[in-house]
Amino acid sequence: MMESQMESQSQPLQQPQLIVVEQHRQEMEQRQQQEQQTQDKRRRQRFWISMAILNTILIVGIVVLVVTLPGKDDEASAADASLAWQQQQQQGMSNQTTTPTRSPTRKPTTNPTNEDHTTTINPSDERTPFPVDSPDSPDDEGPTEPTNSDEFLADLLLALRLEPSYLETLPQDSYMGKALEWMLREDQQYYPIGRTMPKILLERFLLAAMYFATGGPTWQYEWEDQRSTLSVNFLKNTSVCEWIGDDYMDDQGVFCDENNSRVTEIHVQHCMEADSFPPEIAFLPDLQQLNWCNNKIAGTLPTILGSMSSLTSLNLCLNQINGTLPTELGNLSNLRSINIGVNLLTGSLPTEFGKLENLAWLELYTNDLSGVIPTAIGNMTSLREMSFSENFRLSGSIPSQIGLLTNLEQFNCQQCNLSGTIPSEIGLLSSSLESVAVSKNAGLSGSIPTEMGLLPLEQLYLSFTNITGPVPTELGNITSLGYVDLQETLLTGTVPSEVCALRNSSLNRLIVDCIPKPDTNLTEIECLVPDCCTECH
Repeated sequence: MMESQMESQSQPLQQPQLIVVEQHRQEMEQRQQQEQQTQDKRRRQRFWISMAILNTILIVGIVVLVVTLPGKDDEASAADASLAWQQQQQQGMSNQTTTPTRSPTRKPTTNPTNEDHTTTINPSDERTPFPVDSPDSPDDEGPTEPTNSDEFLADLLLALRLEPSYLETLPQDSYMGKALEWMLREDQQYYPIGRTMPKILLERFLLAAMYFATGGPTWQYEWEDQRSTLSVNFLKNTSVCEWIGDDYMDDQGVFCDENNSRVTEIHVQHCMEADSFPPEIAFLPDLQQLNWCNNKIAGTLPTILGSMSSLTSLNLCLNQINGTLPTELGNLSNLRSINIGVNLLTGSLPTEFGKLENLAWLELYTNDLSGVIPTAIGNMTSLREMSFSENFRLSGSIPSQIGLLTNLEQFNCQQCNLSGTIPSEIGLLSSSLESVAVSKNAGLSGSIPTEMGLLPLEQLYLSFTNITGPVPTELGNITSLGYVDLQETLLTGTVPSEVCALRNSSLNRLIVDCIPKPDTNLTEIECLVPDCCTECH
């Protein structure tokens, strides 16, 4: 009996059921209009007949009515992104084969006529993909479904701005299919039918889709010799706000606002695995922080991410994300932090990033980006940290517009392919810039700008470049300077006494080319060790 139940879960959707879904959607809309007209008429009657006597009751009734009406803002929040998402879904359906991870509660269904074993919903098939437990069956031991499946599907399709025909192409073994089946067969939450699906239930479905899309049933969290199965707290018969880790993992999972009414943060690290980036995450309208760092997520970044208007932090570091940076990310005006370091990104830095005036942290290190640093970065006046290091094909010069970033504290562009000189405009950052790291850029030339003596520098990395000339005496004005690496450059002369004097206070390490050359017995830079320089090369 159990095997027959499991096999019934894998059946494709009937065309008649699709018609029922569409009919129910139309009937539901008509019913809502009729009910609204009736309510308006009754309210007018109560107002004129009982205005004095029932004044207090009327006020309470209006408050209750406003609270229970569907929120139009919730519907509009995903409208701009729905078209792009539908196109991505259709494209994904045409390319999808078998899912890398399968739910342990289902048997995989194979299609003997499909050589690549892709399982899709056949509208002419007599079986259904999301079967419900019949209340008349005495042998049924599965969980009771909270509501009629046709009504739930209709509500869900409306909430996602999808047509009923979407179900015809939905592979039943896809992560979306698994999420639908979980909500229909196993989830015990109540679905109020006859009005717009509540936001928290839509979020519940999207989180379930994220879970199945990233191998949720096999999530194993490993960190500092500790191991735990984060998945045990997902898809529980509780609020999604309780889908978080235990003990030392309490910073992992889903987090909500103080009223537990909307999902605002998702932090899942060290356990997710997916061949493509699930775009459905963009339908969480109130999501502010998305942290999927240190996972095994591949594929390109979907353009629909540019519709997440509430997003303030995007952390996707240490994954396998490829392709280019979507220009649509420039639309996220509330974004404060981007970290997509240590991935496989290619292409150039979008000039549209110049619109991110609130962005404070831009971390794109260790990728394969090319092109130049756009001058539009001068518009990103909130930037505090900017790191493009280890993008070996990132070329061009350091734009002079860097002098407009008056809040910039760290500029890191080591091991790139920069050329030209260090712009003198960098001296305009006299109240903020603490670290400049441009080592291992063989095309970087010219002298060290004397204006750098105006900066509150703590670290200066200029090694393995073709910088020439003497070490500026103005560097001796930087009383906060603690680390200077000038090895393997073309600098000449003597390290100024003003710089050596810093060894008595802040300067802990000063590395220069002060070892005599074997052929001439001359040094590039004269410097006493250890009184001034700490290391000679």
